[in-house]
Amino acid sequence: MSTNELLEHRLVELRGNLDRLAEAVEDNLRSIVGELSGAEPVEHPVKPLVLRARENCFMFVVRENPKAHDLKFAMGALRVEHDYERAQELVDALHKRVSRLKNTPYATTFPALREVIQVILDVHTPIRRTWHVMADTPEAAEARETIAHANARITAGLAALRSQTVGFISGAQGTPEMTVELVLACRHIERIWQLLESLPDERNSFETRVVK
Repeated sequence: MSTNELLEHRLVELRGNLDRLAEAVEDNLRSIVGELSGAEPVEHPVKPLVLRARENCFMFVVRENPKAHDLKFAMGALRVEHDYERAQELVDALHKRVSRLKNTPYATTFPALREVIQVILDVHTPIRRTWHVMADTPEAAEARETIAHANARITAGLAALRSQTVGFISGAQGTPEMTVELVLACRHIERIWQLLESLPDERNSFETRVVK
């Protein structure tokens, strides 16, 4: 069977662009971990990677007489790209919350916030790995188990942070504005995790186009 070399090149390019997008979002989230430890945040541009990935997806859609598996691949890639774009928006919002909580009584929550975010960073590698394997392989099953374990840790960590917030309120520490910032920070982390956790499901659309 003949191979469409241009199509295969676009597939490889798209896969690479999604990987670079994932790395940039991860780096920005890692920067917040550093900020929670007192380091200066470093911003990694994401928008150009989003636009490039989206452009690659559209190249499939506009092809003359595209095959069903090409369209399925493109739609799956668009969902992944959109999830990362949304995750980056939440990372930006989380950075603002952290900046506002510095030098306040609520800064004592930073180690706990850092620990929860670190769990997300650690599990992001197996999440990305699921894009490159079939759903019924042992590697995919191991990744799903790792994600489930991480979900339990993240849920417990956020619950503990919310309990700590209640303690601040009952102890009349801080201000209502600080409380809102911490509650929103926890919510941002939760939504970032929900988006990243859903990526293996989006991966199902890649199964008909596995790129070596």
